[in-house]
Amino acid sequence: MILLINPARAWFSMWFLVSIITFGLALLPMIYYLVERRNRHFRHQKELEDLILTILKSKGINLTVEQESFHERNSLLWASSIILIFSNICRSLPPL
Repeated sequence: MILLINPARAWFSMWFLVSIITFGLALLPMIYYLVERRNRHFRHQKELEDLILTILKSKGINLTVEQESFHERNSLLWASSIILIFSNICRSLPPL
């Protein structure tokens, strides 16, 4: 039995799969670095606030500041969770 596939549909399918794979490969490090930079930003902000409070205390100004809790996120876990999203998207695509 010979299975005839429309060449335009086959090329589009291959293009679509390759674009998803390429986008996924580019998205993993991007998400990783975004979460890493977020964590670094909040760490630096906390250090700056502590430095300002130390300088003010040395000048005799006692200032009470509400400490906000900062939860550092695991960037590797966040980046790898993208794989789960793409696998669910690919599984929901109709077959060729």
